[in-house]
Amino acid sequence: MATKKQITEEITEEITEEIIEEVSEPSDEQSAEPSISAKDYYNELVTVKLFKDSNRYKDDVFVAVNGVGMIVPRGVEVRIPRKYAEALANSEQQNSFSVQYQSRLQSEAVISESAI
Repeated sequence: MATKKQITEEITEEITEEIIEEVSEPSDEQSAEPSISAKDYYNELVTVKLFKDSNRYKDDVFVAVNGVGMIVPRGVEVRIPRKYAEALANSEQQNSFSVQYQSRLQSEAVISESAI
Protein backbone atom coordinates (compact mmCIF):
# COMPACT_ATOMS: atom_id res chain seq x y z
CA MET A 1 0.00 0.00 0.00
CA ALA A 2 1.32 3.43 -0.99
CA THR A 3 2.03 6.02 1.64
CA LYS A 4 0.64 9.54 1.60
CA LYS A 5 4.05 10.85 0.58
CA GLN A 6 4.30 8.46 -2.39
CA ILE A 7 0.77 9.31 -3.53
CA THR A 8 1.49 13.04 -3.24
CA GLU A 9 4.75 12.71 -5.20
CA GLU A 10 3.02 10.73 -7.98
CA ILE A 11 0.18 13.25 -8.21
CA THR A 12 2.62 16.16 -8.19
CA GLU A 13 4.63 14.61 -11.02
CA GLU A 14 1.50 13.99 -13.12
CA ILE A 15 0.20 17.51 -12.56
CA THR A 16 3.57 19.05 -13.38
CA GLU A 17 3.78 17.12 -16.66
CA GLU A 18 0.23 18.16 -17.63
CA ILE A 19 0.87 21.84 -16.90
CA ILE A 20 4.21 21.83 -18.71
CA GLU A 21 2.51 20.35 -21.79
CA GLU A 22 -0.21 23.05 -21.65
CA VAL A 23 2.25 25.89 -21.16
CA SER A 24 4.85 24.76 -23.69
CA GLU A 25 2.47 24.43 -26.65
CA PRO A 26 3.76 27.10 -29.05
CA SER A 27 1.32 29.73 -30.23
CA ASP A 28 1.23 31.05 -33.79
CA GLU A 29 3.03 34.20 -32.62
CA GLN A 30 5.92 32.20 -31.17
CA SER A 31 6.43 30.08 -34.27
CA ALA A 32 6.69 33.09 -36.60
CA GLU A 33 10.32 33.96 -37.24
CA PRO A 34 11.27 37.60 -37.52
CA SER A 35 12.54 38.72 -40.92
CA ILE A 36 14.78 41.37 -39.34
CA SER A 37 17.83 40.89 -37.16
CA ALA A 38 17.22 39.58 -33.66
CA LYS A 39 18.58 42.77 -32.10
CA ASP A 40 16.24 44.95 -34.15
CA TYR A 41 13.33 42.59 -33.51
CA TYR A 42 13.69 42.69 -29.73
CA ASN A 43 14.27 46.45 -29.68
CA GLU A 44 11.21 47.13 -31.84
CA LEU A 45 8.59 49.15 -29.94
CA VAL A 46 5.31 47.42 -29.15
CA THR A 47 2.22 48.71 -27.36
CA VAL A 48 1.26 47.23 -24.00
CA LYS A 49 -1.32 48.14 -21.38
CA LEU A 50 -1.00 46.63 -17.93
CA PHE A 51 -4.07 45.98 -15.81
CA LYS A 52 -4.68 48.50 -13.04
CA ASP A 53 -7.05 48.51 -10.08
CA SER A 54 -7.13 50.32 -6.76
CA ASN A 55 -5.93 47.37 -4.73
CA ARG A 56 -3.17 44.90 -5.59
CA TYR A 57 -2.41 46.07 -9.12
CA LYS A 58 -2.10 49.81 -8.57
CA ASP A 59 1.68 50.35 -8.66
CA ASP A 60 3.86 50.65 -11.72
CA VAL A 61 5.87 47.58 -12.72
CA PHE A 62 9.65 47.35 -12.79
CA VAL A 63 10.95 44.99 -15.48
CA ALA A 64 14.58 44.21 -16.31
CA VAL A 65 16.21 42.40 -19.22
CA ASN A 66 19.92 41.55 -19.09
CA GLY A 67 20.53 43.98 -16.24
CA VAL A 68 18.80 46.95 -17.88
CA GLY A 69 15.54 47.93 -16.24
CA MET A 70 12.59 50.18 -16.87
CA ILE A 71 9.37 51.08 -15.11
CA VAL A 72 6.12 50.43 -16.96
CA PRO A 73 3.08 52.37 -15.77
CA ARG A 74 -0.22 50.56 -15.25
CA GLY A 75 -3.53 51.55 -16.78
CA VAL A 76 -2.19 53.41 -19.82
CA GLU A 77 -1.03 52.23 -23.23
CA VAL A 78 2.73 52.61 -23.56
CA ARG A 79 5.21 51.69 -26.25
CA ILE A 80 8.15 49.70 -24.94
CA PRO A 81 10.82 47.53 -26.58
CA ARG A 82 9.58 44.03 -27.38
CA LYS A 83 12.16 42.42 -25.07
CA TYR A 84 10.50 44.07 -22.05
CA ALA A 85 7.00 43.19 -23.29
CA GLU A 86 8.06 39.56 -23.63
CA ALA A 87 9.60 39.57 -20.15
CA LEU A 88 6.26 40.85 -18.78
CA ALA A 89 4.36 38.20 -20.76
CA ASN A 90 6.69 35.46 -19.50
CA SER A 91 6.19 36.65 -15.94
CA GLU A 92 2.41 36.57 -16.35
CA GLN A 93 2.61 33.08 -17.86
CA GLN A 94 4.74 31.86 -14.96
CA ASN A 95 2.29 33.33 -12.44
CA SER A 96 -0.55 31.54 -14.22
CA PHE A 97 1.45 28.29 -14.16
CA SER A 98 2.08 28.55 -10.42
CA VAL A 99 -1.58 29.31 -9.64
CA GLN A 100 -2.70 26.30 -11.70
CA TYR A 101 -0.09 24.11 -10.02
CA GLN A 102 -1.10 25.16 -6.51
CA SER A 103 -4.78 24.72 -7.30
CA ARG A 104 -4.28 21.22 -8.67
CA LEU A 105 -2.10 20.21 -5.74
CA GLN A 106 -4.74 21.41 -3.29
CA SER A 107 -7.54 19.55 -5.07
CA GLU A 108 -5.45 16.38 -5.33
CA ALA A 109 -4.53 16.60 -1.64
CA VAL A 110 -8.20 16.76 -0.71
CA ILE A 111 -8.93 13.75 -2.93
CA SER A 112 -6.01 11.69 -1.57
CA GLU A 113 -6.90 12.50 2.05
CA SER A 114 -10.49 11.48 1.53
CA ALA A 115 -9.30 8.18 -0.03
CA ILE A 116 -7.20 7.29 3.03
